[in-house]
Amino acid sequence: MPTTKAFTTATITRYNKVGSASIAGTSIGTVDTVAVANYRAARYLITATNGTDYHTIHIMIQHDGTNTQVVQFASIYDVSELATYEADINSGNLRLRATPANAGTTNFKFSVELVEA
Repeated sequence: MPTTKAFTTATITRYNKVGSASIAGTSIGTVDTVAVANYRAARYLITATNGTDYHTIHIMIQHDGTNTQVVQFASIYDVSELATYEADINSGNLRLRATPANAGTTNFKFSVELVEA
């Protein structure tokens, strides 16, 4: 006779939001921020544009309150990558940061799914 085991399921609350940001030049800038106390993980879908060039990428971020871990995947572009991405924690906020690859203004549009801390 097979045995059965009881499993307890955790309640996971997810939040979705959309946003945009612009960064001029090739200096690092902030694309989005979320409160570290409220959210443990984030999954971004980002499209960057600069002129007529496009770059779309998925980025997943998690944190332990002090350090961040970032995974980038599914990067597609028409000419070249338009930005590099990183994350940090600053003043209680998890920040998604981007460094544009080209002069001019790089525009970012994103949707993000957030998981509570």
